[in-house]
Amino acid sequence: MRYAHYALLGGPWMMGMGLLVIILVIYLIYRNNNSSNYHMRNSEPHNGAYNEALDVLKMKFVNGEITEEDYLRKRNLLMK
Repeated sequence: MRYAHYALLGGPWMMGMGLLVIILVIYLIYRNNNSSNYHMRNSEPHNGAYNEALDVLKMKFVNGEITEEDYLRKRNLLMK
């Protein structure tokens, strides 16, 4: 009987904390999905192609297929 009051207080508190954790996780997932969709809707359509072309250009420069001058000139053309 001595520990009965701890059981009564612990149960509701633990249940409440569990609910708060679940609500927090749902909120974070919802917020993450909305921000991802926002960035996808507001990004320029050619952004993926630009990044891919820039990556190919960088790899050609790193592999020594093009000179630094060629790299800079082509990068500037891509940025226009």
